Amino acid sequence: MKITLFTLLLLGTSFFVYPQRPAVTVAWDMEDDALMRASGYKFFVEKVDKIINPQKVSDEQFDQNAATIKKLKTNMFAVNYFLPGNLKVIGPDVNEEAILAYTDIVFHRCQQIGVDLVVWGSGGSRRLPDGWDYEKAVDQFAAIAKKVAVQAQKYDILLTVENLNKTEANFLNGFDEVVEIVKRVDEPNLMACVDIYHMLMDGDPPSMIALGKGITFHCDIAEKADRDPPGTLGDEVVPYLEELKEIDYQGKIVIEARWDDFPKEAPATLKYLERKVKEVWK
Repeated sequence: MKITLFTLLLLGTSFFVYPQRPAVTVAWDMEDDALMRASGYKFFVEKVDKIINPQKVSDEQFDQNAATIKKLKTNMFAVNYFLPGNLKVIGPDVNEEAILAYTDIVFHRCQQIGVDLVVWGSGGSRRLPDGWDYEKAVDQFAAIAKKVAVQAQKYDILLTVENLNKTEANFLNGFDEVVEIVKRVDEPNLMACVDIYHMLMDGDPPSMIALGKGITFHCDIAEKADRDPPGTLGDEVVPYLEELKEIDYQGKIVIEARWDDFPKEAPATLKYLERKVKEVWK
């Protein structure tokens, strides 16, 4: 049996893919593979929209992307920007057949390139229409999430639902809301992504992370001001790291920031965040 991230989670084994102290990684472009590796990063996250999305990427182009990915020195362990804005998961215009046709191709392509983690943010797709009942939207999202999760399980893909701040989305803003959705769906390969930048933007306290104990397996991070890389202005992310430690977080910590000068800033940010992780997970 192939041992994958999802298989380990399903079996409940103590032999986790990731070390006890979370690895610091980055969300960036695969074209900068050599630069990421030279900066000290071993893993990175790319965009579904860019390399996999069947609405934009033909089979021929995907095959070219897959060939490129196999040659990378930095490990592409996850993808984000899951659903495009034209595939609505809540509201009056949900086309379930179209969603599942799209996600099936995405999961199949992920399997082909060795990616087994998909981050589900997609604020445009889950936008709550004006006047649409919130509880009805929760019912809709939970229903489609369950079907998508069952589908992903066939490909050994783990999905993590991400909280998005109120300037970028109007549904599932709080990490507490994400936790409730994940618990309601109750599928082993649907878990939570805690995005510390979005928590900072909405003023959510670090203590909210405690709600996700046992169901949180991805973390994005950046500072509140201008989505700067951690350590640019101070240590505001540290209390959130401490809460991750308290819930025995087992995933990676992904820097998803706006960079002014990636070649210059990326190595320093990695060293800063690795130092803080070491201090917290001492």
